Amino acid sequence: KEVALTVTDESALRTLQLRGVAEPEIDRAVINEVIDTIVVPRDYDEGNKLPPVMRTDGDKFIVFKITPTEVDLRDYNN
Repeated sequence: KEVALTVTDESALRTLQLRGVAEPEIDRAVINEVIDTIVVPRDYDEGNKLPPVMRTDGDKFIVFKITPTEVDLRDYNN
């Protein structure tokens, strides 16, 4: 499936926009690495909590990998 993703770093005034093809990741080692990276408590306005993805009903989610076909990095400081 074709997808688009935009990531914004407001404090650095930069954005990354990419288009690509997304498919489910099937390599268990990669999936575990992604989970280990995102499943750590973070500070939110309402306190220190797990990320929202871990606060949903059920315990199953899919990790997708995106193979970029187009990338645009913008730095608004210049």
